[in-house]
Amino acid sequence: MYNYKFNNIFKILDSKELENFWIQYFIKDKKNRIMDLTEDGKKIGILPHYVVFQKNLQKKKNEIKLPVIKLPNDKSRHTFFEIVIILKGKGVHYIDNKAYPIEKGNIFFISDAKFHKYDNVPKRLEIINICFLPEVLLRDKGDKMIDPKVIMSFSLLEPFFRADNEFNDKLRIKGNQFKYFLNIVFLMIDYFNSEENSIDKRKMLSVYLNLLLKTIINEYKKTIVQSTKDYYLINSVSDYIEKHISERMKWDEFSTALGMSKEYFFIKFKKNTGISCIDYVNEKRIEYACYLIKNTRENISAIAYETGFGSLANFNMVFKKHLGVSPRSYRTGVEQS
Repeated sequence: MYNYKFNNIFKILDSKELENFWIQYFIKDKKNRIMDLTEDGKKIGILPHYVVFQKNLQKKKNEIKLPVIKLPNDKSRHTFFEIVIILKGKGVHYIDNKAYPIEKGNIFFISDAKFHKYDNVPKRLEIINICFLPEVLLRDKGDKMIDPKVIMSFSLLEPFFRADNEFNDKLRIKGNQFKYFLNIVFLMIDYFNSEENSIDKRKMLSVYLNLLLKTIINEYKKTIVQSTKDYYLINSVSDYIEKHISERMKWDEFSTALGMSKEYFFIKFKKNTGISCIDYVNEKRIEYACYLIKNTRENISAIAYETGFGSLANFNMVFKKHLGVSPRSYRTGVEQS
């Protein structure tokens, strides 16, 4: 139903054009690792663009030339808000001190108060970045931006500010809903890259941004735990996993303690989180494994058992499924960075 294709304006084929884009709209403070907007960037207030991260910049024979930049090794912070949409690739996205495995369909929310970086991208990571000033969501009749303090509680910005256990820095949209979401994003980028440069253009970009944020909020409403009882369920599972992460999970005993059968517990958990209990446990174990690999000198076999995988083979299989590389390759990438 939604089969929007990249047009010639959107698909920048020259990496020099991407470099010029960054020079025109972004200023990097390397000393403080902070990225700011130029005067042109602030004037528009919404900067959607397509980026390819890859470690090896050598162009292969007959390969289509795409805009690429080196994968940054350090965490950076910026003075604007950012929506990151994963189109292709795997790896890890660190936001503050939390690690998120990357896959197609992920949408990340990064406020101006957070540091973030990409890590352990095996080959190539294709993303869309939508950088924006929150002030653009509300303008007066003269097209002047309103003080952002006025809209800090604005509901469309909720994903950027919430930090409780019910909310996350990452959302995943699948199927036709993701295609619909991308349809809006592509139209937004095409409109941004059009030659027109006027108040009407800025207003139209604001309309697209509002539509994107409303779509995000609607998706979040499907994933947020609505009732106190359901929130207690998810919180109890998280606590249980944290305390027993190196052990085999005893779901029969756990579900009985909650007053339900194991089968009903699994169904209820997936309904409220969107993933199976087993996948949720594996995600938590992989997060803990990443922490141990980065911050200790324990060997990989010891980490496999400490994180509850039971065998090195199972650990390697699940780790590579989530992050796209083996634990040893992940450690090598960490040491090199």
